[in-house]
Amino acid sequence: ARQGDAFRLRYGMFPVQAMEWLREHRDGGRLLAHFNQGSYALWRGFPDFTVAVDGRYETVYPDQTVDAARLAFSVDRPDHQEALRAIAPDYILACRESALRAYERGFGTEWRLIYDDPDCRIFAKTLNADGLVGGPECGILTGRRALIDRLRRNPLAHVVRPGKLTYAGLEAV
Repeated sequence: ARQGDAFRLRYGMFPVQAMEWLREHRDGGRLLAHFNQGSYALWRGFPDFTVAVDGRYETVYPDQTVDAARLAFSVDRPDHQEALRAIAPDYILACRESALRAYERGFGTEWRLIYDDPDCRIFAKTLNADGLVGGPECGILTGRRALIDRLRRNPLAHVVRPGKLTYAGLEAV
């Protein structure tokens, strides 16, 4: 909106709170956002966060990238998971309507809701290491180094720490 000689941007349509939370609580990564929110996400997240596609989709991105990003949000399509794997995001930023539809039907069990506000939801890719090295159920912690170091110093960490064989198996994968 223009007021006098100044322009004023209305932030209501942008994922302002979600991107501030993501910047504050995560170190960076690849972000899948609908191209309507992708430009704002790129502006607020760069250089730590990169986006799969943004409003420059007609001039910057190859058609196959734009098609894969659209398809990744089309949870009713059978090839939606394949598109999601091709983009390989660490996080998905979704507006309320698509987030509800996707969470109920379809990003998949490897995605966990990590942020929720009246306008947006953010999902994070989780690591499932079950059967990765032919062993029992297990999980892999990822995140900020300071938090991982705090967990490492916890007395219970000695009880659940992996052995040399586990580390060797993970390195081989």
